[in-house]
Amino acid sequence: MSAVSAPPLLDRDGTGLSRRPAGRLTAQAVSRAIAALPAHHRTVVLLRDVEGLSYGEMAQALGCSLAAVKVRLHRARQVLRQALRPLLEEER
Repeated sequence: MSAVSAPPLLDRDGTGLSRRPAGRLTAQAVSRAIAALPAHHRTVVLLRDVEGLSYGEMAQALGCSLAAVKVRLHRARQVLRQALRPLLEEER
């Protein structure tokens, strides 16, 4: 059974990053934050949120367990949230 998740790289309100008004978090900022991730985190984010692979497909491509993929992706997204938090707080 696969978990239902939000579409990739969307805000909580469902708007895409590229559709947000000027001055908001930009796709460029997200790209820089992803590029700064360690390779094992960057890889899972790109496979899931850019390439659209399922967790099972990711596990197979990476040669690791489904649980490992889920943990890596969760930790990578935590790091991204932390890296992008200052940009979001500037808007308030």
